[in-house]
Amino acid sequence: MIELRANDLPNYIRLHTAGLESDYMLSHRAEKHMVFNPHNHKLLYFEYFMRRFSLLQYYLTGLFEYDFDLVEESNELKRDIVGHDVYGAVKHIHRPNDEFKRYIQYVELTDEEKSMINRIGWRSLLNLASPFLFFKNGFTISPNLKYNLTLGYTMSPFGDFIDQNIWLNIKGQNFLLYFRQHQNKENWFPAAGAGIYDLSLGNRILFDGNIHVWQQPFGLSFTETKGFWGGAFDISLRYLITPNFGDRLKRISFDIGILGKTKGFMPEVMELERSIGGRFGMSLYF
Repeated sequence: MIELRANDLPNYIRLHTAGLESDYMLSHRAEKHMVFNPHNHKLLYFEYFMRRFSLLQYYLTGLFEYDFDLVEESNELKRDIVGHDVYGAVKHIHRPNDEFKRYIQYVELTDEEKSMINRIGWRSLLNLASPFLFFKNGFTISPNLKYNLTLGYTMSPFGDFIDQNIWLNIKGQNFLLYFRQHQNKENWFPAAGAGIYDLSLGNRILFDGNIHVWQQPFGLSFTETKGFWGGAFDISLRYLITPNFGDRLKRISFDIGILGKTKGFMPEVMELERSIGGRFGMSLYF
């Protein structure tokens, strides 16, 4: 871990924030399935609620100056990886050259670091700005046009970001537009993307497609003032079958997808460098 911090600080910070990033993106995935779909909203509501509020609970601990009694065990296998994720990320991103310490407590933070802890705590309340939490999966403008809006917030390897998601249903077809604002220590960097979901390519094939564009600080640095541009594409196909498994299991799909990206941080994608990769799996529809 000492070598990782010294040689690859963004990935070391992500070691702290990856669990929070995962909960955030799983809640976003749930939105994709719940939007304009009362049946799926009912199935996934508890999952969505718990992930949103687990994020909120963890981020808010800093506002209450919460500390914990955690001593580094002599047995490496019994140690927590980093202790309090937010305190550790904030301390190391501000002071990456300090003597290494695995567990960071609130009282050890500087005033500047405590200010960022407050920034994180207050911004995390944006995760409450979701009609899905209040049993509303969409709003109708006309028979051919529906929409839903959500806000979101979580941390990144070089700071944090805020999302504005616009879900649209146009003549029965689902779309997503999003706008994202990354911030490192003081500077803002824009990002945006668009997606189309469940596009029918025949009786049994569905297509999802997404494009993403971002500006991020050079070196994914917490202090850098200048940024670089990058982006990604993500496409997938699902082949549907409807076996006779009873009333509860409606259908199954076999899925294949490909994602390519330039250098940069993309939530739920492991690589921070340029990469391209494929995936395959199976989905169950209840």
